[in-house]
Amino acid sequence: MKIAMLGVKSVPCAGGIATYTLQLGTRLVKLGHDVTVYCRRSHLEGPAERKPRPYRGINRRLTPGISGKYLDAITHTLTSALDVLQSDYDLIHLHGSAPGVVLPLLRLRSGLPIVTTVHSLDWEGAKWGPAATAAMRLAARVPVRYSDRVTVVSERLQRYYADSFGVETTFIPSGVEMPQLLGANEIGRRWGLQEGGYALFVGRMTPEKNLELLMEVWAQLNTSLKLAIVGGIKPGDAYTQRIMGLAPGNVVFTDYQTGDTLGELYSNARLYM
Repeated sequence: MKIAMLGVKSVPCAGGIATYTLQLGTRLVKLGHDVTVYCRRSHLEGPAERKPRPYRGINRRLTPGISGKYLDAITHTLTSALDVLQSDYDLIHLHGSAPGVVLPLLRLRSGLPIVTTVHSLDWEGAKWGPAATAAMRLAARVPVRYSDRVTVVSERLQRYYADSFGVETTFIPSGVEMPQLLGANEIGRRWGLQEGGYALFVGRMTPEKNLELLMEVWAQLNTSLKLAIVGGIKPGDAYTQRIMGLAPGNVVFTDYQTGDTLGELYSNARLYM
């Protein structure tokens, strides 16, 4: 089966949706499917090739978009959809509700199955103003009408779509790719983290993650465990500074990590949140 994935910045790329797409795509390739991910040039790692090489068996296809906070995602998804209409894919997998505004266009090709995966309520991010928030709320309705199936990555999203639109979605939680078990070497030297001696949170430090609640609860616990927060630290970002200010003394912030360092963090945690 030839599968096209849209609504993604790139693979590989930092971020939950890109990681989800990469993990799903590589597994589909191993099952014998032909997978293409539509990528944005600005997020492509390595040389800016006109035709990027496949990554771990996933074909990567570039289409243009208009750079900018408000136009980048939607214009890139639009040009990707136009390219899809000229191709012979058997299935479209769209990631995110806001890019779903292109789904009516994809329906011009009769009989093309469409699956949409909703990863978050996009408008909950603090960076959006009232107009963008209203537009994304409206866009959340589009996958309901134009997708053959809608999947969600959390039970909260499943409840939202049931309560708001009366739609039954399929809950497929995101997984964690377990690394080769590694000793607490670098993480011990850098942050004093030892095997079984800490809880672990991995994710962006953004308002929709509700990290202030985690800080509040952790401060009330009588525990010898440390809490490791693994996520990009943005200098000068108000929310990041707020969370770091709320953190009790047994919380460590590691910034964004990859490779063996991230592998050590996963391997030695007592608890993963």
